[in-house]
Amino acid sequence: MTSFNGSRSSGIPFFLEGSAGRIFAMYHAPMQGKESRRAVLYLPPFAEEMNRSRRMIALQARALADRGHGVLLPDLYGTGDSEGEFREARLATWLSDVDLASNWLIHAGYSHVELWGLRFGALLAAAAIERSPQRFRRLLLWQPVINGRHMMTQFMRIALTSSWGSNEPKMSPETIRANLLNGSQVEVGGYELSPELVTAVETMSLSPSVSANLQSLYWFELGPDPSDELMPSSRNTIDSWRGMGCDVVSRKLLGPQFWTTAETTIAPNLLNATTSAFSLS
Repeated sequence: MTSFNGSRSSGIPFFLEGSAGRIFAMYHAPMQGKESRRAVLYLPPFAEEMNRSRRMIALQARALADRGHGVLLPDLYGTGDSEGEFREARLATWLSDVDLASNWLIHAGYSHVELWGLRFGALLAAAAIERSPQRFRRLLLWQPVINGRHMMTQFMRIALTSSWGSNEPKMSPETIRANLLNGSQVEVGGYELSPELVTAVETMSLSPSVSANLQSLYWFELGPDPSDELMPSSRNTIDSWRGMGCDVVSRKLLGPQFWTTAETTIAPNLLNATTSAFSLS
């Protein structure tokens, strides 16, 4: 198994040679003496949600490494510290990045790669499983996005909010989509969207077929009241997966939705639940 010399607490940074450019990744090696043959590949959310989640992701990666897992945290092409600009990002490139990252873990000596997706990362995980159905056996989702078009509509509304009180023309999701259909790139919340990326993302969904080859799936959502039920769309998706024979563990946990806040926020209940889930054999 590949080993790195470095600080386990901070992870080891390196670059992968992606199809469009170099991909930055952070690898958290398993604690010595507790090494398992299982690795966890993290798939990030969309745009600014990725940056707002970094603290939580780092804390979770360290906790999993302490339990003996190798954990890989890649920045997809055009995001974070990877090469390229967001306007150059394409869904096909991102899926290629996911393949590259999972291949790296396998070549590093891990016999199992388990996926961990936050928000849009859930859709990426579903697409990765459909591309390589025999590779992944366990999937953990944090507040998963179920429908790509709904996610893009919510993201585009940032443009409408940011234009309030300014002299700029008011933008709406419909206006943005019209511009994209004309072949124009549109800036939303500081991110330049390409027509190709938006069109592809809007076709994505968590379909029942994703669960066909999974041994287990964990679905965690956060909210101010853990006694609340999961969202109706979540319950419907989970029911369809269970109908396919997939073992789904779903929980509503007390904690802030950290990917939405500009300040750093932590959800300890989510960290503990995730560590326990990945510690199960």
